[in-house]
Amino acid sequence: MLKKFKSINWNNYTIKTEPTIFSKDLLKTTLTKFWSEIIEVNVSENQHILLLFRLQWSDNQFVTIGNLQRLNLEDKDYFLDFILDEIKNRGDYYLESSIISVVFSYGIRDGRTIEKQFNTKTQFHNYQHHKLPITMNPLEYGKLITQIGNEYIIQINKTNVVKIIQEGITNKVELFRSGILTYIWTDARIDDNTFSRILGRKEFIFKNNELFLFKTEKPVKFISTLNQQKEINNKFITLDIETYIKDGVHTPYCISFYDGLMDYFITLLIIQTVLIWLKIVSKILWLKNMIIIKFIFIIWQALMQYF
Repeated sequence: MLKKFKSINWNNYTIKTEPTIFSKDLLKTTLTKFWSEIIEVNVSENQHILLLFRLQWSDNQFVTIGNLQRLNLEDKDYFLDFILDEIKNRGDYYLESSIISVVFSYGIRDGRTIEKQFNTKTQFHNYQHHKLPITMNPLEYGKLITQIGNEYIIQINKTNVVKIIQEGITNKVELFRSGILTYIWTDARIDDNTFSRILGRKEFIFKNNELFLFKTEKPVKFISTLNQQKEINNKFITLDIETYIKDGVHTPYCISFYDGLMDYFITLLIIQTVLIWLKIVSKILWLKNMIIIKFIFIIWQALMQYF
C-alpha cells in the first residue's frame, strides 16, 4: 500500500544581489529582510514555518545549505547560527564562489514546533560563529539531560550538547556539535561576579556576564641569537652622559667613558668647547634630547678629534 504524502505549499522569497561572496553580513541582512517582510507579517505565535535556505551561484546553479528547519517566530537568531555553521563546515568553496541571489523557500504551518532555546536568560558570547554560554552554573547552559555526581550533560540547543565536570572553583567543559567534539575549555571562578575562560590560546575574562578582558597568545620571532665570536674583542667604549634639567631642557654637565683601560671624565667647559666646534662645523645642533644614540656618536667623534 502506497503511503500518501500531504502536499506542501511552498513559497520562494528571492533577494537579488550584485555578484558577491558569502559573508555573515550578507546572511544577516537578507535574513532580517525576509523575517520582517514575510515571517513577522504572516506568522502568528501559534504557527511555525518550514524553511530551506538556498544560494544561486553566478553560473545560475542553486545549492541548498543545510536541511529543512522547523522554526517558531522567535527562532531567527537560531537559524542565523545554523546557516553560519553549515557554511563553515562545507569548506572554502562556499566562501569563495560568486553569489547572485539568496532564496528562502518556506511554508507556514499551524501549531508550534520544538523550542530551540532552552534558557533565554543566559547570555552568550560569539566564538567562531558559535554561541557559548556565559555562566559558571551548569544548569544555566540549557536543558539538563543527566547528572551523575559533579558531571553534567546539558542540551544547549538542537545541535549542541555540553559535558561539564565541576572541580572546586573550575568547570571543565566539552562542547559537541551534532555529536562531534568541537571545543574544549576551562572556566575558573575569580569572585562571585567574575570568572575566566581559557579556550585554546585565548583567555576571556567575564564580569557580570559581560566580556571584561580578552587575552591571546601569539607566536612571535624574538631577537635572534648571535653567533659566539671566536676571538674576544676588547675594542669597545662605554659612554655615559649626565644631565640636569634647566627650563625643561636636559643640559649636560659631565661625560664619562671607559675604553677598556681607563676612565675619562669630561667637564662642562670641555663639553661647551666641543659643542661650539660642532656648531661651527655643522651649522646646526639640536639639544632637546641628549640621550639619542646618533647624538652620542657625534659627541664621540668630536671628542676623538679633541684628544
